[in-house]
Amino acid sequence: MRIIIAGAGDLGFHLARLLSHEQQDIVLIDNDADVLHYASTHLDVHAIQGDSASIRILEQAEVGKASLFLAMTTSEKNNLMSSILAKKMGAKQTVARVSNQEYLTQMQRDSFKELGIDSVICPTKLAAHEVVRLVGQSAVTDLFEFEEGTLTLTGFLVDSTSPMVNHNFQEIEERHEGTFFSPIALQRGDKTIIPRSKTIVRRKDHIYFLSPKDQISEIIKMVGKADLALMGEIHKDVKQRKIPWLEKVRTDRLNFSRVEGKSSNPLNKCLTRLARFCAMRFSHNLVFVAITFFTTSWTIASAKFVS
Repeated sequence: MRIIIAGAGDLGFHLARLLSHEQQDIVLIDNDADVLHYASTHLDVHAIQGDSASIRILEQAEVGKASLFLAMTTSEKNNLMSSILAKKMGAKQTVARVSNQEYLTQMQRDSFKELGIDSVICPTKLAAHEVVRLVGQSAVTDLFEFEEGTLTLTGFLVDSTSPMVNHNFQEIEERHEGTFFSPIALQRGDKTIIPRSKTIVRRKDHIYFLSPKDQISEIIKMVGKADLALMGEIHKDVKQRKIPWLEKVRTDRLNFSRVEGKSSNPLNKCLTRLARFCAMRFSHNLVFVAITFFTTSWTIASAKFVS
Protein backbone atom coordinates (compact mmCIF):
# COMPACT_ATOMS: atom_id res chain seq x y z
CA MET A 1 0.00 0.00 0.00
CA ARG A 2 1.37 3.40 -0.99
CA ILE A 3 1.26 5.94 1.85
CA ILE A 4 2.39 9.54 1.44
CA ILE A 5 3.29 11.54 4.55
CA ALA A 6 3.67 15.31 4.26
CA GLY A 7 5.94 16.57 7.02
CA ALA A 8 9.03 14.79 8.36
CA GLY A 9 8.94 16.37 11.82
CA ASP A 10 8.36 14.47 15.03
CA LEU A 11 4.84 13.35 14.14
CA GLY A 12 5.54 12.54 10.49
CA PHE A 13 8.76 10.69 11.33
CA HIS A 14 7.03 8.65 14.03
CA LEU A 15 4.22 7.66 11.66
CA ALA A 16 6.71 6.78 8.93
CA ARG A 17 8.66 4.59 11.35
CA LEU A 18 5.54 2.73 12.49
CA LEU A 19 4.24 2.21 8.98
CA SER A 20 7.60 1.22 7.49
CA HIS A 21 7.75 -1.67 9.95
CA GLU A 22 4.58 -2.98 8.30
CA GLN A 23 6.34 -3.18 4.93
CA GLN A 24 4.31 -0.33 3.44
CA ASP A 25 5.47 1.80 0.51
CA ILE A 26 6.17 5.08 2.31
CA VAL A 27 6.85 8.46 0.65
CA LEU A 28 7.97 11.31 2.93
CA ILE A 29 7.69 14.95 1.77
CA ASP A 30 9.31 17.91 3.51
CA ASN A 31 10.96 21.24 2.68
CA ASP A 32 13.83 20.64 5.09
CA ALA A 33 16.68 18.71 3.49
CA ASP A 34 18.28 17.86 6.85
CA VAL A 35 15.22 16.17 8.38
CA LEU A 36 14.63 14.30 5.12
CA HIS A 37 18.23 13.07 5.09
CA TYR A 38 17.88 11.88 8.68
CA ALA A 39 14.61 10.10 7.90
CA SER A 40 15.90 8.44 4.73
CA THR A 41 19.05 7.15 6.50
CA HIS A 42 17.09 5.72 9.43
CA LEU A 43 13.91 4.48 7.73
CA ASP A 44 12.93 2.56 4.63
CA VAL A 45 11.19 5.50 2.93
CA HIS A 46 11.36 7.44 -0.32
CA ALA A 47 12.13 11.08 0.50
CA ILE A 48 11.06 14.03 -1.65
CA GLN A 49 12.14 17.58 -0.85
CA GLY A 50 9.56 20.26 -1.55
CA ASP A 51 6.24 21.84 -0.65
CA SER A 52 3.53 19.23 -0.13
CA ALA A 53 0.93 21.75 -1.33
CA SER A 54 2.67 21.94 -4.70
CA ILE A 55 0.99 20.09 -7.55
CA ARG A 56 4.41 19.33 -9.08
CA ILE A 57 5.65 17.72 -5.83
CA LEU A 58 2.45 15.72 -5.44
CA GLU A 59 2.78 14.47 -9.02
CA GLN A 60 6.39 13.49 -8.31
CA ALA A 61 5.17 11.54 -5.28
CA GLU A 62 2.57 9.81 -7.52
CA VAL A 63 -0.22 10.84 -5.21
CA GLY A 64 -2.78 9.35 -7.61
CA LYS A 65 -1.57 5.88 -6.61
CA ALA A 66 -1.72 6.59 -2.86
CA SER A 67 -4.09 4.63 -0.67
CA LEU A 68 -3.50 7.14 2.13
CA PHE A 69 -2.27 10.74 2.25
CA LEU A 70 -1.27 12.07 5.69
CA ALA A 71 -0.70 15.83 5.95
CA MET A 72 1.27 16.20 9.20
CA THR A 73 3.27 19.40 8.79
CA THR A 74 3.23 22.16 11.41
CA SER A 75 1.36 24.42 8.97
CA GLU A 76 -2.39 23.95 9.28
CA LYS A 77 -3.12 25.77 6.01
CA ASN A 78 -0.58 23.67 4.18
CA ASN A 79 -2.10 20.48 5.56
CA LEU A 80 -5.61 21.44 4.50
CA MET A 81 -4.58 22.57 1.03
CA SER A 82 -2.33 19.57 0.33
CA SER A 83 -5.06 17.16 1.47
CA ILE A 84 -7.63 18.77 -0.84
CA LEU A 85 -5.20 18.61 -3.77
CA ALA A 86 -4.21 15.01 -2.98
CA LYS A 87 -7.84 13.91 -2.99
CA LYS A 88 -8.57 15.69 -6.26
CA MET A 89 -5.48 14.04 -7.78
CA GLY A 90 -6.61 10.52 -6.87
CA ALA A 91 -5.57 9.70 -3.29
CA LYS A 92 -8.11 7.30 -1.79
CA GLN A 93 -8.02 8.60 1.81
CA THR A 94 -6.71 11.90 3.18
CA VAL A 95 -5.99 12.95 6.77
CA ALA A 96 -5.01 16.50 7.79
CA ARG A 97 -3.42 17.65 11.03
CA VAL A 98 -5.01 20.80 12.45
CA SER A 99 -4.43 22.99 15.50
CA ASN A 100 -7.66 25.01 15.44
CA GLN A 101 -10.10 23.00 17.54
CA GLU A 102 -13.07 24.70 15.87
CA TYR A 103 -12.31 22.43 12.92
CA LEU A 104 -13.13 19.37 15.02
CA THR A 105 -16.89 19.95 15.23
CA GLN A 106 -19.02 17.51 13.26
CA MET A 107 -20.35 20.29 11.02
CA GLN A 108 -16.83 21.39 10.12
CA ARG A 109 -15.72 17.80 9.57
CA ASP A 110 -18.60 17.31 7.14
CA SER A 111 -17.59 20.48 5.28
CA PHE A 112 -14.01 19.28 5.00
CA LYS A 113 -15.20 15.91 3.70
CA GLU A 114 -17.07 17.66 0.89
CA LEU A 115 -13.79 19.38 -0.01
CA GLY A 116 -11.87 16.10 -0.06
CA ILE A 117 -10.44 15.85 3.47
CA ASP A 118 -11.67 12.55 4.89
CA SER A 119 -10.41 13.08 8.45
CA VAL A 120 -8.88 15.81 10.59
CA ILE A 121 -6.85 15.18 13.73
CA CYS A 122 -5.57 17.51 16.45
CA PRO A 123 -2.47 16.14 18.24
CA THR A 124 -3.10 18.21 21.38
CA LYS A 125 -6.63 16.82 21.66
CA LEU A 126 -5.37 13.28 21.17
CA ALA A 127 -2.62 13.85 23.73
CA ALA A 128 -5.12 15.27 26.22
CA HIS A 129 -7.32 12.19 25.80
CA GLU A 130 -4.33 9.92 26.36
CA VAL A 131 -3.23 11.87 29.45
CA VAL A 132 -6.70 11.51 30.98
CA ARG A 133 -6.66 7.78 30.19
CA LEU A 134 -3.23 7.30 31.76
CA VAL A 135 -4.12 9.39 34.81
CA GLY A 136 -7.17 7.21 35.30
CA GLN A 137 -4.98 4.11 35.08
CA SER A 138 -2.53 5.55 37.62
CA ALA A 139 -5.25 5.64 40.28
CA VAL A 140 -5.66 1.86 40.27
CA THR A 141 -3.16 -0.98 40.39
CA ASP A 142 -5.38 -3.50 38.59
CA LEU A 143 -8.47 -3.24 36.42
CA PHE A 144 -10.45 -6.18 35.00
CA GLU A 145 -13.83 -6.06 33.28
CA PHE A 146 -16.52 -8.76 33.30
CA GLU A 147 -19.86 -9.21 31.56
CA GLU A 148 -18.85 -6.90 28.69
CA GLY A 149 -17.76 -4.16 31.07
CA THR A 150 -20.83 -4.03 33.31
CA LEU A 151 -18.80 -5.30 36.29
CA THR A 152 -15.22 -4.37 37.15
CA LEU A 153 -12.60 -5.68 39.53
CA THR A 154 -10.28 -2.88 40.63
CA GLY A 155 -7.23 -3.00 42.85
CA PHE A 156 -5.99 -0.12 45.02
CA LEU A 157 -2.92 0.36 47.18
CA VAL A 158 -3.84 2.26 50.35
CA ASP A 159 -1.33 4.92 51.39
CA SER A 160 -1.00 6.89 54.62
CA THR A 161 -3.15 9.77 53.35
CA SER A 162 -6.18 7.60 52.55
CA PRO A 163 -9.31 8.36 54.61
CA MET A 164 -9.86 4.59 54.86
CA VAL A 165 -6.81 4.01 57.05
CA ASN A 166 -7.63 2.71 60.56
CA HIS A 167 -11.34 2.28 59.74
CA ASN A 168 -13.19 -0.99 59.29
CA PHE A 169 -15.30 -1.76 56.23
CA GLN A 170 -18.58 -1.31 58.08
CA GLU A 171 -17.61 2.27 58.96
CA ILE A 172 -16.44 2.89 55.40
CA GLU A 173 -19.69 1.58 53.91
CA GLU A 174 -21.77 3.72 56.30
CA ARG A 175 -19.87 6.84 55.21
CA HIS A 176 -20.39 6.01 51.53
CA GLU A 177 -23.97 4.76 51.41
CA GLY A 178 -24.49 5.86 47.79
CA THR A 179 -21.45 3.96 46.52
CA PHE A 180 -22.03 0.39 45.39
CA PHE A 181 -19.01 -1.86 45.91
CA SER A 182 -17.96 -5.12 47.48
CA PRO A 183 -14.45 -5.65 48.88
CA ILE A 184 -13.54 -9.20 47.92
CA ALA A 185 -9.86 -9.50 48.90
CA LEU A 186 -7.22 -7.66 50.89
CA GLN A 187 -3.53 -8.35 50.59
CA ARG A 188 -1.41 -7.35 53.59
CA GLY A 189 2.22 -8.25 53.10
CA ASP A 190 2.31 -11.95 52.28
CA LYS A 191 -1.16 -12.60 53.71
CA THR A 192 -4.42 -12.60 51.75
CA ILE A 193 -7.46 -11.67 53.86
CA ILE A 194 -11.14 -12.07 53.01
CA PRO A 195 -12.58 -8.70 54.15
CA ARG A 196 -15.31 -8.75 56.81
CA SER A 197 -17.34 -5.88 58.18
CA LYS A 198 -14.95 -5.54 61.16
CA THR A 199 -11.75 -5.84 59.11
CA ILE A 200 -9.68 -2.69 59.68
CA VAL A 201 -7.85 -1.12 56.74
CA ARG A 202 -4.15 -0.45 57.30
CA ARG A 203 -1.57 1.57 55.41
CA LYS A 204 -0.05 -0.32 52.46
CA ASP A 205 -3.02 -2.71 52.25
CA HIS A 206 -3.81 -3.80 48.69
CA ILE A 207 -7.60 -3.99 48.37
CA TYR A 208 -9.69 -5.42 45.52
CA PHE A 209 -13.25 -4.18 44.93
CA LEU A 210 -15.98 -5.61 42.73
CA SER A 211 -18.35 -2.91 41.48
CA PRO A 212 -20.35 -1.60 38.51
CA LYS A 213 -18.15 0.27 36.08
CA ASP A 214 -19.84 3.61 36.78
CA GLN A 215 -18.81 3.37 40.46
CA ILE A 216 -15.05 3.37 39.85
CA SER A 217 -14.76 7.15 40.21
CA GLU A 218 -16.60 7.03 43.53
CA ILE A 219 -14.35 4.23 44.81
CA ILE A 220 -11.25 6.21 43.81
CA LYS A 221 -12.55 9.16 45.82
CA MET A 222 -13.32 6.84 48.72
CA VAL A 223 -9.78 5.40 48.72
CA GLY A 224 -8.21 8.84 48.42
CA LYS A 225 -8.27 11.57 45.81
CA ALA A 226 -5.25 12.43 43.72
CA ASP A 227 -3.80 15.77 42.76
CA LEU A 228 -2.90 16.42 39.14
CA ALA A 229 0.03 18.65 38.21
CA LEU A 230 -0.05 19.72 34.58
CA MET A 231 2.84 21.40 32.83
CA GLY A 232 3.04 22.08 29.12
CA GLU A 233 1.08 23.10 26.09
CA ILE A 234 -1.99 20.86 26.41
CA HIS A 235 -2.90 21.60 30.04
CA LYS A 236 -6.02 23.52 28.95
CA ASP A 237 -7.30 20.54 26.97
CA VAL A 238 -6.76 18.20 29.91
CA LYS A 239 -8.42 20.57 32.37
CA GLN A 240 -11.51 20.79 30.14
CA ARG A 241 -12.00 17.03 30.46
CA LYS A 242 -13.60 16.61 33.87
CA ILE A 243 -12.00 13.88 35.98
CA PRO A 244 -14.41 13.49 38.91
CA TRP A 245 -11.99 11.93 41.38
CA LEU A 246 -9.26 14.56 41.03
CA GLU A 247 -9.27 16.89 43.97
CA LYS A 248 -6.89 19.48 42.56
CA VAL A 249 -5.81 20.31 39.05
CA ARG A 250 -3.01 22.83 39.02
CA THR A 251 -0.81 24.30 36.35
CA ASP A 252 2.42 26.20 36.57
CA ARG A 253 5.01 27.65 34.26
CA LEU A 254 8.56 27.15 35.45
CA ASN A 255 10.72 30.17 34.74
CA PHE A 256 14.37 29.11 34.62
CA SER A 257 15.61 32.68 35.05
CA ARG A 258 13.96 33.02 38.47
CA VAL A 259 15.48 29.90 40.02
CA GLU A 260 18.04 30.67 42.68
CA GLY A 261 21.36 28.88 42.72
CA LYS A 262 24.83 29.02 41.25
CA SER A 263 24.32 26.29 38.67
CA SER A 264 23.89 27.51 35.10
CA ASN A 265 22.55 24.15 33.94
CA PRO A 266 18.89 24.70 32.90
CA LEU A 267 17.96 21.14 33.88
CA ASN A 268 19.36 21.55 37.41
CA LYS A 269 17.50 24.83 37.77
CA CYS A 270 14.34 23.21 36.46
CA LEU A 271 14.57 20.31 38.90
CA THR A 272 15.25 22.64 41.82
CA ARG A 273 12.20 24.75 41.07
CA LEU A 274 10.08 21.68 40.38
CA ALA A 275 11.03 20.17 43.73
CA ARG A 276 9.90 23.33 45.54
CA PHE A 277 6.72 23.49 43.50
CA CYS A 278 5.72 19.90 44.31
CA ALA A 279 6.73 20.10 47.96
CA MET A 280 4.74 23.27 48.63
CA ARG A 281 1.56 22.61 46.67
CA PHE A 282 0.73 18.95 46.58
CA SER A 283 -0.17 16.02 48.78
CA HIS A 284 1.50 12.61 48.50
CA ASN A 285 -1.13 11.48 45.98
CA LEU A 286 0.48 13.42 43.16
CA VAL A 287 -0.05 12.63 39.51
CA PHE A 288 2.56 14.68 37.64
CA VAL A 289 2.02 15.15 33.89
CA ALA A 290 4.96 16.61 31.98
CA ILE A 291 4.02 17.88 28.53
CA THR A 292 6.57 20.35 27.19
CA PHE A 293 9.02 20.59 24.32
CA PHE A 294 11.86 19.65 26.71
CA THR A 295 11.27 15.90 26.51
CA THR A 296 14.47 14.70 28.20
CA SER A 297 14.38 17.26 30.99
CA TRP A 298 10.80 16.53 31.97
CA THR A 299 11.26 12.78 31.72
CA ILE A 300 14.04 13.07 34.30
CA ALA A 301 11.98 15.46 36.40
CA SER A 302 9.00 13.12 36.40
CA ALA A 303 11.11 10.15 37.41
CA LYS A 304 12.92 12.08 40.14
CA PHE A 305 9.93 13.55 41.92
CA VAL A 306 7.08 11.15 41.26
CA SER A 307 8.52 7.65 41.33
